[in-house]
Amino acid sequence: MNLDTSKLQALLPFFVNPEPGDPPRDPLALGDPLAYGAWAWVVRDLQRGDDGIKDLLPILPQDMQAALWAADPAGRPTVAPLQTMSAYTILTTDWPEPVWAIPHLLPVGLTVFAGRSKIGKSFLGLQIAQAVVTGGIALGERVVKGPVLFLALEDSPRRLKDRMTGQAWLPVQKQEADFMCLGDFEQQIGPLSQPAGVAKLAAQMGARQYRLVVIDTFSRAFWGDQNDADTMTRALSPLQSLALSMNCALLVLDHHKKKQGRAQEDTDPILDLGGSVAKAGVADCVWGIYREQGKVGAILHILGRDVDEKQVHLTFDPLTLAWQNDGDPRAIKVTEAKQDILDALRGLGGKGTITAIAKATDRDKSNTRKQLNSMVNEGLVSIQEDGAYSLSGYRSTTTTTTATTATTATTLPLLPQGKGGTRRKSGTSGSSGSTSESTSPTIDTTGPGAQDV
Repeated sequence: MNLDTSKLQALLPFFVNPEPGDPPRDPLALGDPLAYGAWAWVVRDLQRGDDGIKDLLPILPQDMQAALWAADPAGRPTVAPLQTMSAYTILTTDWPEPVWAIPHLLPVGLTVFAGRSKIGKSFLGLQIAQAVVTGGIALGERVVKGPVLFLALEDSPRRLKDRMTGQAWLPVQKQEADFMCLGDFEQQIGPLSQPAGVAKLAAQMGARQYRLVVIDTFSRAFWGDQNDADTMTRALSPLQSLALSMNCALLVLDHHKKKQGRAQEDTDPILDLGGSVAKAGVADCVWGIYREQGKVGAILHILGRDVDEKQVHLTFDPLTLAWQNDGDPRAIKVTEAKQDILDALRGLGGKGTITAIAKATDRDKSNTRKQLNSMVNEGLVSIQEDGAYSLSGYRSTTTTTTATTATTATTLPLLPQGKGGTRRKSGTSGSSGSTSESTSPTIDTTGPGAQDV
């Protein structure tokens, strides 16, 4: 590798763009390649016709590049080629799995968590912080224990205490949870849209090795026009890189804008973000929380680079001031729809046409038909010979002791959430030449209809 400066200076013109007046470059004038030691292959390739800039510079080792630029007597600024990654490296490297603050829900990196004002975002952020500090459960998932920084920029210490007490935070002195309210934030860190603020936060994150940093809220921590894409990209990019480099989940709470021309149930965490969608472009993950109209629950809609798109149904518990994960809201809605159909069939005496069932459940016939077909496959309902649908276990029987009188009896299955029945048998009455027995609707507890829905 060692080569005297004069020989390096002889090689240099082949690796820089010529200046006006520079003499022509003739690789044969370099002489014997072996005289250049470790550079012999470079000289040989130049003499064979390879271009120094296009062909050789991209494959020249960095230490050889450094020696070459150091020998430039003109001190010309030279840009080294970009260090790229080959397709072979990408395909053959055993890349580590993504690191999670909450498995499959909250990855490391930047996550923007937005929703309407007063919907309960701060409670959820505080709840997640508690789970990480204690190594507990967050949204139904066990999380790895680690230090937490919570920038509570909209709360006073007194309000924080009330909320933390409600969530059963324990006053453990060595608990690795650091909090900062707005006044201290402005004095010690400053706006995170400025390089100085990011540098101070980075120093704190490096010193404490936080696993989770919560910023509540975006508007308090970042200055500038939120509708300007360039401003938002410049503000968030350093923090996103910082979080990834430190394997830290950075959760920034934000607000949704008012929906325009879209249905209330149409959730889109990116389009609903307040300000420029450039926020979502920088973020590794976006959470959107939506209150269900007329219901106590909410929908958490999650999108991300390493996160499969999903929705989670949440219910807020006012006693514990915490959100509970109820699972996939689509599954919950399907179960409710099935229960409505079962209740409708029961009200129809155990059997009904699609038209009658759709009317009883206040749904259109097309969706009712799809739901009924699904329930047939699951064994919850059956199709009768006349095309009507019935509860599984429904049957018509005829009991006749003589040829003169017959009474039809109907058996209904036990329904979840339905009102139970009682088993009874009528007395036997006799008349001239005939007897009859009738059975009221009874409960069949052994059929498929008795299972939970």
